[in-house]
Amino acid sequence: MCFDYDEYPEFINKSIVKTRKPHRCDGCGKPIPVGDLAVNLAGKFDGEMFSDYACGSCELTSFRIHRHELKEGCSWHESWIAYSDISEHLHHTEMKRSSYPAGQRYLAFKRKQERASVVSTKKGGQ
Repeated sequence: MCFDYDEYPEFINKSIVKTRKPHRCDGCGKPIPVGDLAVNLAGKFDGEMFSDYACGSCELTSFRIHRHELKEGCSWHESWIAYSDISEHLHHTEMKRSSYPAGQRYLAFKRKQERASVVSTKKGGQ
């Protein structure tokens, strides 16, 4: 089941942040409390700027769905699911949502990778 969306953002920036104020997850709709790690997606879609947040559970679930879709033969571009479609996808499959602790560990790991990449890029440019 590859994901083929009619429209895509003109540009998008995805980063892992520690929240400074409460947000609501764009995937599951649950609150993301202050101090939690979350994914911030910001960009431009259909001429409008946007900034959305996803909890660690939804980000890890999205990644697990992505890996599954690649194994099923979907292209890289078609294997990513929108956060807002995760719940419906899980309803129609045997896959379960990742747990809150697993999601926070995953985001902490990815954030550490992001920061290490930035440091190595800066060192390489000197």
